[in-house]
Amino acid sequence: MTSLQHDWIPRPRADVDIWSLDLGAEEGFVLSRIDGATPLGRLPFLTGLGADRVSAIVEGLVGMGVLTAPDPEGDATAVPRTPASPERSSSSDAEGGGWRRHFERELRPLPVDQRCELAQRSDGVDLRALCFDPHPKVAMALVESTGFGLEHARLLARHHRSSQGLTALGRSAAFLRDQQVIGELFRNPQTPEALLDRILRGRNLHQLHALAVGHNATERVRKSARRSFRRDFMRSSAEECVNLILKTEGRCLSMLSGVALDGRTAALLCRRPMNSPMLVRNLARWPSSTPPVLQHLGRQAVVKRSVDLRNQILRHPNGPSKLAP
Repeated sequence: MTSLQHDWIPRPRADVDIWSLDLGAEEGFVLSRIDGATPLGRLPFLTGLGADRVSAIVEGLVGMGVLTAPDPEGDATAVPRTPASPERSSSSDAEGGGWRRHFERELRPLPVDQRCELAQRSDGVDLRALCFDPHPKVAMALVESTGFGLEHARLLARHHRSSQGLTALGRSAAFLRDQQVIGELFRNPQTPEALLDRILRGRNLHQLHALAVGHNATERVRKSARRSFRRDFMRSSAEECVNLILKTEGRCLSMLSGVALDGRTAALLCRRPMNSPMLVRNLARWPSSTPPVLQHLGRQAVVKRSVDLRNQILRHPNGPSKLAP
């Protein structure tokens, strides 16, 4: 929520039962520091989190209806008013508050059933604004609407905070082919495990490893990616496994504790020259490295020049008793 000024004061909504919400650990922690008197700019100091991370969490809490949205008419510290014709605004303008403010002012007071009916027959402003509705029934009605398109799917994936609503979004294979929708689902703390597994199922080892160690997804997503990576490593071809080990200089092996190295993969590793100390060190530390692989490491020039690498190979449970000088 970079458009919010640092002196804007987030305030909890009095009509929301926070104990009924499915919040992540960071969301709950930040919410516990919001007292209705502390400005946004002070929250990083109170939480120990980065300013960008705090702003993103506060944006999510506003989207869930936990916090009162800024009101440019009654709050001098709120974001500026968006153009008078929001349907001509870009998605970034919408995310800056225009569609959300329309939802908070005009649509949230309506009964849920009426909002669901509106989701199925509306377009333009109302359809975009309803993407900020936290109720799962509204999200499901949106996805079934004939006017619901890729722009709306991206908004819903980013701002909706119920697993049922996100599951409904994930039923469309067309939306799950869009990388922006996938990225928003990866960053959404409420994306359900079943949907994550479905998205991850189509990724190769390199993509799973990058996601597991990256910082553009929630910890739940990284955990799911690590689980999928371990499963798929054992099912993938020896060539793909070897290419990943070499490309990552063995860093991927830290996620493969307890995974056995099959004969074909070991044989291919033994055919490749290894000039990287990092690669040798990671293979020498990996419990599943086989005797032939360790003997191959010992013959590499980079090992012969390093006493430390030689000793690491010799200390391995499968290592040789000595290495050739």
